[in-house]
This record gives sequence, structure tokens and C-alpha cells, in this order.
Amino acid sequence: MGHLPKNVKLIQIVHADHLSDRDVISHPLWNNYYEYALTHTDQLDRIIVATNLQREDLLKDFPEATDKIQTIPVGGIRDNKEQPIIAREANSYPKKFITVSRLASEKHIDIVVRALVQAREQFPDLSLDIYGQGSEDHVIKKTIDELDAGDYIKLKGHSNTLDTVYPQYDAFISGSYSEGFGLTYIEALNAGLPIVTFKARFGALELVKDGVNGYLCDFSRTDATFSIFCLAEGIQKLCSAPNQAYQDKTRTSVEAFQDSVIAEKWRVLIDEL
Repeated sequence: MGHLPKNVKLIQIVHADHLSDRDVISHPLWNNYYEYALTHTDQLDRIIVATNLQREDLLKDFPEATDKIQTIPVGGIRDNKEQPIIAREANSYPKKFITVSRLASEKHIDIVVRALVQAREQFPDLSLDIYGQGSEDHVIKKTIDELDAGDYIKLKGHSNTLDTVYPQYDAFISGSYSEGFGLTYIEALNAGLPIVTFKARFGALELVKDGVNGYLCDFSRTDATFSIFCLAEGIQKLCSAPNQAYQDKTRTSVEAFQDSVIAEKWRVLIDEL
């Protein structure tokens, strides 16, 4: 970074959790992808993070960088002023769940499958469709077969038209333990779907408000049984109220992530530089 051409401005975009851990408060262990930048912050003109919660967390280590660290989401949704939410059966509770994800081990789709099966003990008409592709598809299919859940849990593969897919469902579920942003959360909320997910830094914690537009669940990185129990409990909490209890509050929670709002933030930043 010390050999930049004259008048070049350097911006670091952080779109995942910047920490590996903070076991020692004064000596954070940085995510390898951001370690070099975060140990040379004096050479950066701006650090762009996706959520306000992540900005607050970074300021614990760089309290002097109030103006340097700024929040601009890494993705957004189309301006929705003219796009009404499709009404769902008002007095019915959420039954049709969707998850959209790379089918990778860190997304814990197998935990989602097991949690949905467990939640059906109280709500036996729940279903789940899984959209996405990845190397874990065989593991997920094996889990579905093991639980004899193939009648109500389906692998749907990749879709290029998710904007038309989301409205076919009642709620969104995620099993990820770490979501720096969570674009699928925003897409789901924008379509009127409440969310059940884990208390993952930082997107879930910023976007999902317990009992308002979904539920946040505890998790354990070392005890999958505990995570499954907590996620199943979150599903059951969501299903204990009718669709109308959440629908009006989903889209309003993502108004700040519309394209026009994000574009204006970039315009202001570029003008400042």
C-alpha cells in the first residue's frame, strides 16, 4: 500500500466478520482476509462495512477512526415503492419455509433440516424447500432420507428468479453461524417473509428483531444438538402467531437497503474523497 500512485484513494470493503475471535480483549485475532488491512489502517482512506453493528465493533479497536469507518451495505433490493407484498392467509400461521444458500458445510443446512423435523412435533404441517447448489448436497439429501422427511423437505436446486420464488412461501430460515451481511435475509424480508435464524454476527443481529420480523436463536459451534433444539424452538415461536403478526413489519425493516439509498451513500462517500 505504500507504493500507490499520487492522488489514489484506498478503500477496504469488509463484507464478512473481521474477527476470528476476541479471547483477549486487547489483542483481537483478525480474519485472515482482513488482517493486513486492519494492521495498516493508517494507509486506508476508508473502511466500508455492511452493518452499523460491525462499525460499532470495529470502533472498539479503532476508536480514533470514527470518520474513516463507514457503513454501506454490500448489496440491496430494488426500490419497492410500487411493489406490493403478496398477502398470505391472514389467520394461518407460517407453514411453508424456504432457505436459500450455497450448500456448504458452514451454512449448516443439515441443522436446518433437523430443526424443521423437530418443530413438526408441534406443527405437523410444516414444509421446507432448499434452494441452492454446492458440495454438501449429498450430505443434506442423506439427512433428509435418514429422517424420512422427503415428503415435506425438498432440494430445489439453483434459481435465477428468486424474486418470484420468495412470495410462494411464508417464512425464511437460515442455519448459518456467521453472516457478515445476509443478502438473502433482506430479499426474504422484502418479500414479506419473517426470518428464523441464529444470533450470528452481524447481519442477523442487525436485521432480525425478535418477535417483530422473526426470531434469533442461540447456537453452539461445538454442540449441534443444542443448535438444532434452539432453531426448532424459534420455528415453533414463529408458528405460534398468524402470518399477519409479522407481514406488516418485514418490508419496513429493510427500507434502508433499497438501491437508491445505497447509491446515495456511495455518492456522498465519493464526493468526500
